[in-house]
Amino acid sequence: MKAAEAEKAAAEQAAAEQAAAEQAAAEAQAQEMAAPAPEPELRTYTVVKGDNLTKIGKKFGVSWKSIAELNGISNPDLIHPGQVFKIPNA
Repeated sequence: MKAAEAEKAAAEQAAAEQAAAEQAAAEAQAQEMAAPAPEPELRTYTVVKGDNLTKIGKKFGVSWKSIAELNGISNPDLIHPGQVFKIPNA
C-alpha cells in the first residue's frame, strides 16, 4: 500500500509542478504582450537641390503631408537644400 501511496504522491507532485510551469509561462507571455513596443526611431533626410516633399515622400514610401505635419512645415512649396527633415515610419 505504501508503494501505491508513494506513486500517487509523486504523480500529484509532478502534476503540481507542471501546472506551476504552465502558469509561469502564461504570466511571462502576458507580461511580454502587455509591454508597449519600443517606439521606432525616425529616419532623417537632408534636402538637396531639386527636392520637393512629394519626391522625398515617394523615396521613403510616405505621403508628403505626413512629412510636412511631422516637421511643422506650413508651406510645403518652400523647402531649402540643407534642411533636415524627420521622416515618419511607413
